[in-house]
Amino acid sequence: MAPGDGALRLPGRPRLVALAPAAGAGGIDVQAPIALWFDESVNLATVNTLSVQVRVQGGAGSIAYGAAGFCGDRLVVLTPSAPLLTDTVYEVWLTSALTDLEGERLLPPGRNGRAGTFRTAAAAAGVPPRVLGSFPPDGAVEEPNDHPVVLLFSKKIDFTSVSGAVDLLADGAPAAYGVPESHSGDRVVVFPHVDDDLDLGAALTLDVDTTITDTEFTPLPLAEPWHAAWTTLALARPSGIDLAAAPAVNLGNLTAFPTGVQVGGSALPSDRAGLEIWEAAGADHVAAELPAVAGPGTIAFTTDLGDGAGGPLLADGPLVVGAWLERDGRRTTLRVASTLFQDTVRPRLVEFGPPTASIPSRFSTDLPELRPYGLASETISAVEVEVPPNPSATRTTALPSPDRFFLGGAFPVGQVAEGPFPFSVRLTDAAGNPMLDPVAGSAVFRGFVGPDPAVGGLTVVAFDQRTLQPVAGATVFVEDFGGAPANEDAGTTGSGGAVVFDDAVLPGARTGPQTVTIIHPSYHAVTVAGVDASFLSVPLREKTPPVKTVSPAVSGVAGGTGRFVSPLLAGAGNVPDPDAATDLELPIGFGSIQILPDRPGWFAAFHDVADYGGDPVTGRYFDLFAVDPRILLDAAGGSSGSSPTPLLEMTPSSLAGTVSSDWIYPLTLAFGAGFDPPVGRSSVAAGARIPGMLGLALTGTGSISGSLAAVELEQALQALAVAEGAPAGQTVLQFWAEDADGDQALRRIEVAAVAAPPPALLTLLDIALPLGPNGDQTWPAVSLSFDDTLGGSGDWYRLVLTDNDLTPDEWEIWLPAAATSGSLDLPALRAAPGADPAAPPLLTDPGNAWTLTVETFALAPGTAVNGIFFRQLFRDAYGWTRSTPGAPFSVLLP
Repeated sequence: MAPGDGALRLPGRPRLVALAPAAGAGGIDVQAPIALWFDESVNLATVNTLSVQVRVQGGAGSIAYGAAGFCGDRLVVLTPSAPLLTDTVYEVWLTSALTDLEGERLLPPGRNGRAGTFRTAAAAAGVPPRVLGSFPPDGAVEEPNDHPVVLLFSKKIDFTSVSGAVDLLADGAPAAYGVPESHSGDRVVVFPHVDDDLDLGAALTLDVDTTITDTEFTPLPLAEPWHAAWTTLALARPSGIDLAAAPAVNLGNLTAFPTGVQVGGSALPSDRAGLEIWEAAGADHVAAELPAVAGPGTIAFTTDLGDGAGGPLLADGPLVVGAWLERDGRRTTLRVASTLFQDTVRPRLVEFGPPTASIPSRFSTDLPELRPYGLASETISAVEVEVPPNPSATRTTALPSPDRFFLGGAFPVGQVAEGPFPFSVRLTDAAGNPMLDPVAGSAVFRGFVGPDPAVGGLTVVAFDQRTLQPVAGATVFVEDFGGAPANEDAGTTGSGGAVVFDDAVLPGARTGPQTVTIIHPSYHAVTVAGVDASFLSVPLREKTPPVKTVSPAVSGVAGGTGRFVSPLLAGAGNVPDPDAATDLELPIGFGSIQILPDRPGWFAAFHDVADYGGDPVTGRYFDLFAVDPRILLDAAGGSSGSSPTPLLEMTPSSLAGTVSSDWIYPLTLAFGAGFDPPVGRSSVAAGARIPGMLGLALTGTGSISGSLAAVELEQALQALAVAEGAPAGQTVLQFWAEDADGDQALRRIEVAAVAAPPPALLTLLDIALPLGPNGDQTWPAVSLSFDDTLGGSGDWYRLVLTDNDLTPDEWEIWLPAAATSGSLDLPALRAAPGADPAAPPLLTDPGNAWTLTVETFALAPGTAVNGIFFRQLFRDAYGWTRSTPGAPFSVLLP
């Protein structure tokens, strides 16, 4: 059995050293407990009515009792379950069924195992209390100095009367014992020793005067005073166990596991040091001995925990490490550490994702970086990824996911194509065991405009935006953009989500900008218009997407307001929250926040963000912040079914309580055309673009007053974001606002991350307002019009048509700004030139009403339409707007 801290382990069979009540004692109260003092710690689990019997003299069976251990289970106190009989002789018998921690059987006392007898008092009440014994017992020599002192009383005493009646001295001066503790119904009083370096090699005395009383109606004082004396060993137990060199036993250190045994100033080179490593839940252990060192110092052990055949001697799982010192045959108690874990099984990669593919070794992504993540067979602490021709890179985490989730580093995409592209992953588990060989994976990219123009052909792939899996059975219409004849064609996606329009159908037709429309009954319709590409991978949004929520576990504060920030924050329909922040009162009511499913992400929080101007005393905007210690949180979903809980322990910010303007960015805010005051909601923040993440990871926050604002950047969050791949020395300032009508706009600028930042101006883009159509429209002659507010070559519009069905359907249209001047004719949805148009994907019943919402995405100068990922548009945009819906109009079939 693994020892506990403070246990005493000796070689050989255990022996009984002292008994209370003492053998032959009389007049013992019927409430009296019985105490057994052994020469070493015993296995308390082997103390029962078969191994230790308390019985009426001449009787056959033991009375029932409860057993408690003290002094590292060297002292066993038996508390009878019912009062003893009056004026009766009791015997105490011990058998070899009782064992020590190593399983050695007790050497029974005497000739037949009888330890002693005692006679109870003639009356059941009115018997004055007595001290039946104290431990270490009177006359003991060279006992461990760290043992507590235990007093055993014959009956329940008034515990409040103890402290003033007891003197504990070491060489005549007060000994290092703490406040007394009551046990066994106020019949056992324990004085814990408080400093292992004190009372060494000392003469200890214990004196108890008669002012202690029992708890009868008329309290009776102690029958007589008590005195005991013993000496202590002049050697303290080890002061600590150092496992820092190897905090876990693994295949790499199994045969040479390093452990440091730290000793205090009482240790001598002539002493011996012992190290024991036990199975926490088993009986096997490994022991080693070395000469000690002159203290204070550390004794370096290297222990072979192997079985000689390449496997472990001890069972995998938690281990207990104990260390002792010995001088002239006298041992100290054990210093025990219970934080060691043994794992000698190499990890396995179970699958990539979520979202998961039908092939476990395939990783799907809709971002322009390859950052593989997935599920392993056990907890993972390090992920090494190699993407040819790049050198491998390893990401480690201080707090591995308990759900076996792993996340590697990010690699840029060398070419924009679907793939699959090869890469490899080598996982290392939390114990330090690496995979024997890397696992080969393949990456498939989704959701992008191909880099090459259409030259006689076009391949369209439809996929589920959430699961990244192909959508089969979707109808795909294609036509030339803005030209006549339109060269219309149609096809159906196969099992791989693809349909190919090539020369075999319409020789030479697929050249120049195209308009592609994808319709499926389970998804909102999507059109990509005005794009000249030979390959188009298009995301489809589910009409009824699943809802995923997380419940942050916030600690370190009792109340106030928490500003929770994450690029995963989402609203209805799994639409990303534009400012990636939400304010909630603490503790969180109902405890759930909706997030985007199946993606990993950053989760942080700020506490009680001050109004503009900062805290009245310090000028700071927050004193407490938190970030999930995994840094990048597990994806919610996958075959594990996990829904990770963000762990947010509020800790002081880098400049908490200081009076300064360091790392505070002064901002001036301006509004674009179409944004109608007053402002309904708004926020400012600082953030970082972490490769492989869906959106901005916010690293700071602040407040707004009119056209003035300020953002405080948290240096610790900035450093963590940089460690995860965000650009060093740079931060992104963000301003988001919503007007009274519901128009929204967001502006970002990249600035230097510096302690004394200069003022910055953030001007929202003009809102692209819907202008038409107005009134009834006859299908398919429907033309949309809107404010043309974008001018960049890589900018995009997203037009969303919504009908007025009970469960509204949407038709989203992606349109490069370079392909429009603020108008767009809806595609006719013809399967062939001259064919009748198909019905539109929105409601056309009598009384129908469609509305148009316009979003804009302004990207950095030089961004090309070809090669862009749709997920990039919001994450990397420096400006974004969303209009309120325009005037309703009806679309009628001819």
